[in-house]
Amino acid sequence: MKNFILGIGAQKAGTTWLHGYIAASPHYRTGRVREKEMHIWDANEIPEQAATRKTLLQLRRVSHYYAWRMRRSPDFYFDYFAKLLAGGGIAADITPSYSGLSGETLASIRDGITARGMDFRGVFLMRDPVGRCVSGFNMNRTRRMGGQASAEGVTHMSNPTIAGSAPATRTCWPGPMRSSRKTSSSRPSTRKCSIPRR
Repeated sequence: MKNFILGIGAQKAGTTWLHGYIAASPHYRTGRVREKEMHIWDANEIPEQAATRKTLLQLRRVSHYYAWRMRRSPDFYFDYFAKLLAGGGIAADITPSYSGLSGETLASIRDGITARGMDFRGVFLMRDPVGRCVSGFNMNRTRRMGGQASAEGVTHMSNPTIAGSAPATRTCWPGPMRSSRKTSSSRPSTRKCSIPRR
């Protein structure tokens, strides 16, 4: 069994869950590149993903070097996975932005993988579009404002460029979450957030 899984999206539709599920298999192989999202094909084809390209001097880890080589030579990408799965197993490249690749690029990935004796499986996860939009907005807002979630579920976000030079902070604390789903006690819950104004 030599299975290669190409996850092509969609963003905020469960690709991290899919990667975790595949990685839990005793047959999963990672090699030198351990990232879920490799950004090989999108970095070359999708202009908005060009920022994921790095120069040789920007490489900080061995996995970055491998990704850099793969972007420069598609054969290196295919050969990497062929070598990784030489003894069998499962490998994956799950990059949601691959959903923006052309049909020709996706076909060339499939052909390159199958030409090296691996079974190719393309996976596209779907989700309610409104839920995806809200989830994506929240993720990007948290990234933009430098948010970090703690183990207790508390999020502190600050950005000194908002409201002049004074930092704007948003604090959310765990409380019952407002949800259409019922909790075990069958009571809907609420969540409290405060945004100090300056």
